[in-house]
Amino acid sequence: MKSSIVGVWTLKRLRRPGPVLKCALIILLVTAPMIAALIFVDGMIEGITEKFIYLSNGHVQLSEFSDLETARKAAEMDEVLFCNATLSSYCLLYSKTGTASLLVKAVEKDYFNDMRKGQLSLEMGEVAGGNTIILSKVTSEALGIGIGDRLAMMTVSSISGKDVIRPVLLKVAGLYSSGYEQLDTSLAYMSYDFAQGVFSSSPVLEILVTKGSTETVKRNLESLAAGLVTDYGDYNRSIYDNFITSKQAILIIFLLIAAVACVNTATVASEMINDDYRTIAAMKILGLDSRRIMLWAFCTVFPINMAGLACGLVLGILIAVNLGPFLHYLGRLGIQSLSFYLLDFKPLVSLSSILIVSSTIILVSATSILIALRSVRKISPMQLFRQD
Repeated sequence: MKSSIVGVWTLKRLRRPGPVLKCALIILLVTAPMIAALIFVDGMIEGITEKFIYLSNGHVQLSEFSDLETARKAAEMDEVLFCNATLSSYCLLYSKTGTASLLVKAVEKDYFNDMRKGQLSLEMGEVAGGNTIILSKVTSEALGIGIGDRLAMMTVSSISGKDVIRPVLLKVAGLYSSGYEQLDTSLAYMSYDFAQGVFSSSPVLEILVTKGSTETVKRNLESLAAGLVTDYGDYNRSIYDNFITSKQAILIIFLLIAAVACVNTATVASEMINDDYRTIAAMKILGLDSRRIMLWAFCTVFPINMAGLACGLVLGILIAVNLGPFLHYLGRLGIQSLSFYLLDFKPLVSLSSILIVSSTIILVSATSILIALRSVRKISPMQLFRQD
């Protein structure tokens, strides 16, 4: 009998769904863009990380070894996919119309394997000779040159044990584009064989490994004492630290927004109690305790909030995985402020981020609703006879 009375009261509230649906709508409108933004950030960070790994550093680097062939043999293990020797030096490039300062990486002929080609678009010309260079399209536009054109490169070479500035004349053999302008403006490639007579730096083995085996390969190489072993994070520590810090900051801001939204939805529970205090007083006269009334009121508001959360999660994921065409369109506009972002990447649905957001919304929503419903205890049966 008592449960039936409370059930009738709950159905009465659901027949006026405006305030309750307002709660669900607020949760949905907060959750959907939040999840879409988190997937966007995770995917972009993962995409940029892969660009640097495949085009700049490799998963693992082996340097300061005594013999190149011995180092190559040390890197022969099941987890290693590719192993390439590289030389690198920061250089100044000059053309008739411009200059550029960047890292020139000397690579072997088989450096651009299928995995690396998947990270860029590469256009090669028919330019013979070893004194060639591959520039990014961004750098070539800044220098005002194209495939087949000549340019001068100033680098530091070691001659008779002394470091001297050495000019080198090169031809542009090809142009590449990785889709990430910050990488394109700082990197060019040239022949490893030719660079051996130009660069004074020591060779480094760049190693690509199978997924999740970076630490295993590092430990194996360190146990062999083959040389100095580092990974991609060591080479770009500041970049990856900035990625992690930015992601954490974004997540914290989103969680605070979600918390505020959930607390705001608790006002619906307060309005429910204030509007129906006479009905609640009558139920108490009939012997219903405050806990049961609070439970039924909670079961009225909270499931609607969770429905809003579920719809927000689904909508956010759908938005994120279908952002590709829009991001591609933005990339073609050439907006300068977007050059700091990678717009060509695969969305990455991070279960950990989704669980953190969902758990926060569930916890804050439940807690704020229960706090709002505590006012049920203050309603006395005598308030049934109160004159407004």
